[in-house]
Amino acid sequence: MALAKVLARGQITIDPHAEQCQRLLRALAEGRSQAVLDAMVVHELTYVLPRFIKTMTRSDVAQYLISIISWNGVIADKDVLTEAAQLWAAHSVGFIDAYLVARSRREDRPVYTRNVADLRTCGAAVTPLHRQMERGRG
Repeated sequence: MALAKVLARGQITIDPHAEQCQRLLRALAEGRSQAVLDAMVVHELTYVLPRFIKTMTRSDVAQYLISIISWNGVIADKDVLTEAAQLWAAHSVGFIDAYLVARSRREDRPVYTRNVADLRTCGAAVTPLHRQMERGRG
């Protein structure tokens, strides 16, 4: 079962697999088991959780994700994913945009995008895509 499904089902108590998923989640939290948490899984959860758990706000989802990311058994780029979740919660951007901003900060690189305004509100160093394309024609 994919980790995204386990994480979502662990929150949905009426799911027939909820108990099994909750056991795995406890083992991950306690470091008794390990699993890789990919950025794409976190991205998927930003969509799945609020759709199934209508009471979860964007902030609630971000706090849940940050909690998961910090678990002892979770193997991930924890600093980048945590910052991305925080940016996603604080700004009206998609998770992938927030992730790109967090990565660009850590790697001290600009983000090449047409979505300049949104990413700048997150504090990203942004290079408008059309400028980079003009340079490449040279």
